[in-house]
Amino acid sequence: MKKAKRIAALIGVILLLAMYGSTMVFALIKSPHSKGLLMASIFCTIAVPVILYAMSLVAKLLKNKAEQMKKEEEHMRRRAAEMASADTSGDEADDSVPETQTDTQEDQTDIRETQSAGPDDAPDHDGQ
Repeated sequence: MKKAKRIAALIGVILLLAMYGSTMVFALIKSPHSKGLLMASIFCTIAVPVILYAMSLVAKLLKNKAEQMKKEEEHMRRRAAEMASADTSGDEADDSVPETQTDTQEDQTDIRETQSAGPDDAPDHDGQ
């Protein structure tokens, strides 16, 4: 992989040098098309390195994201395996509802009963 990167970098350097050289040649020749060729060469001299840099940033970002997702997936698999082994280890699972959740459910039931009661059925707040 490192060899391929070195070859690609060498090709990129040769291309950049060729673009700089062509820019110089197009600036010096006297031809009806020289101005258009010079502008195209200047544009490529700026745009090609910028595009290559952006592509390398995106590739690095995608590689890092793929590695992060792979780590998260492995973590989730380990957690699932731990939970499965905890469930099958013979320990009785506590199926009871936590006390705070029970209190919340009772409060919600009281609220619903109060809302469904008519104005005459509503409980008095003075304790009567």
